[in-house]
Amino acid sequence: MPYFKQLDALLKSAFEKGGGTPRELNPFYLSTADIARTLEARTEKQVGLDALERVARKLQLNARETMILLLLFAPELDAAYERIYAYLQDDLNRNYPTVQLLAALLAETPEAGQELYGYFLSDSKLLLLQLVEFGDAPASHSLFRRPLRVAPSLRNYLLGSFRLDGAVAACCRIFPPLPEKSDAAVLAAPIEAALAQEQRILLNLYGRSEGEKREQALAIASHFGFGLLVVHTPRAMRERPLEALLGSLCRDALLAGTLLYFEAFDAYTASPQREEPLLFENLGQLAWLSFFSTELPWRPHRLPAEQLFHALPCAPVGPASLEQAWRECIAAFDAGLAETEAPRLAALFRFSRDEIEDVRRLLHSRALLGKPVDRDALLRACRSRIGTDLGGYAQRLATSNTLDAIVLPEAQKVQLEEILLHYHQQNRVFGEWGLERFFQSRGIGVLFSGASGTGKTMAASILANTLGLELYRIELSQIVSKYIGETEKHLSAIFAAAESSGVILFFDEADALFGKRTEVKDAHDRYANIEVSYLLQKIEAYDGLVILATNFRENVDDAFVRRLRFIIDFPMPDERHREAIWRRVLADTLPHRGVDFSLLARRFKLSGANIRNAVLYAAFDAAGHDTPVTMKELLKGVQKECQKIGLACRPGDFEEG
Repeated sequence: MPYFKQLDALLKSAFEKGGGTPRELNPFYLSTADIARTLEARTEKQVGLDALERVARKLQLNARETMILLLLFAPELDAAYERIYAYLQDDLNRNYPTVQLLAALLAETPEAGQELYGYFLSDSKLLLLQLVEFGDAPASHSLFRRPLRVAPSLRNYLLGSFRLDGAVAACCRIFPPLPEKSDAAVLAAPIEAALAQEQRILLNLYGRSEGEKREQALAIASHFGFGLLVVHTPRAMRERPLEALLGSLCRDALLAGTLLYFEAFDAYTASPQREEPLLFENLGQLAWLSFFSTELPWRPHRLPAEQLFHALPCAPVGPASLEQAWRECIAAFDAGLAETEAPRLAALFRFSRDEIEDVRRLLHSRALLGKPVDRDALLRACRSRIGTDLGGYAQRLATSNTLDAIVLPEAQKVQLEEILLHYHQQNRVFGEWGLERFFQSRGIGVLFSGASGTGKTMAASILANTLGLELYRIELSQIVSKYIGETEKHLSAIFAAAESSGVILFFDEADALFGKRTEVKDAHDRYANIEVSYLLQKIEAYDGLVILATNFRENVDDAFVRRLRFIIDFPMPDERHREAIWRRVLADTLPHRGVDFSLLARRFKLSGANIRNAVLYAAFDAAGHDTPVTMKELLKGVQKECQKIGLACRPGDFEEG
């Protein structure tokens, strides 16, 4: 029997039993025949309500709860019900349903009426899920005489235009199920086993990439035919306490055919106001599977026995899947560019599919403005999406240096080329060839050692430019703290900001932290060793390129060196290399005349940085006299540089000839 026919029969029965004031005392009197005509005047479209049946099935409502929702929703479709409700309550101002009216219509005995009153005083399903809400009423009205209405989002759903409403809309997004067959069958197996035991499941996905955790949760949800209602936890907590908002969240998740996913849930676990027992209790009544995203594993307290808690590390999106997502993104603009750049971008940027879609939108806007979508535009779009927050700890280095610009012995140049090779081929070696299972990450840890000015920073910038990455320099001496725990806090912030960004982290002055370990004599010695171990753990877990620079290779503990993939020593240049540096710095763009490169290289044992500084002095001196750079200006520049660095020279060294 259609729902509205049941409602109409119920109302007719109430009139037949008698109700309201007699005809002679009430000018608005309605007879049974009047009621029948009023109800039959409604259109057939309003009589059937499939959406209510779906709600009852989704939320597992019983017959009485379903009829309550119908009684509350009926006036939304037909104002005639307001007149009927007013008449039955003997008050033309009360043209809305109340708990008193529900008891009069649905309770056949006084005991049943008391039970219904108790239903609206307890944690019943309609109240827990916030499917109904009490409206405003005069202060003299009791709770049971106040207007009772369906929640706006349920009303919209029943009217065929569901959308998130109010506080839920302010902190949530809906992700529909994945259209393709999910590959999460292995992950879903323990969930299916728990469901067979009728257990409620709380699944904690932990890891650094929010996008990858969400994709993994969506794959699991899609396996069961659901999407995700993604709740931004910090924003939700600003609306109201999460425990108080939970009913609305569960309601809209169920109506949308989704499961709850609490994004950035660390905000809740770190809150002193959290009430985990209440959260678990409500979830146990309302949701069969919920996801919680945290950076580190969450360890809840006092978990109810009927709820299964499982912490699952986030599995990174496979390189083949990422490469295909990049290929589809770029192909919309240039198919040829997609084939060449998709593998490269998949290796450089550990983006989720959502983040790749953001890049596609940026490129689409660029194309609409008539601007070309080329390799440089791709890199700029990716970097704008990164949004790294390293400003408080790092300095971005931007140069145009290439591998041809640096003067190094051949062995060191080969090592730099090997680093580039490892970065470019990591997808094949780790992914296609399966070596990933033997390593914590794909990250490349590198140690540059050598005296100041020998080219360590320049080499780092060359790697960044060749790979198309941004380079950030962090001076360890500035973040190492004498306060216990502060150094790790700074390091954690740096690696968290750089995560999935494709940036190169260049830790300069590593001697501040990376010196030889000595015998532990007190708590400070022991803690210094902990700091070093923590840095190495972060380097090993980081999927990008990390470079440590030290002026004293002998001060670095061999146990730490073994955990880095490349060690490159930057020697002081010999005479041949010094001459090459002088010639390179005094390029064709710098006007010069009569320079004896062989003499400069033979006489002064300077580093590359010292040579550049000497040329800079000479260039300004020559520019002031509006003449080309000659040996006179260069020797004056060398003398200033030697005095600055304390290099002993004979007076005759600064004379020509």
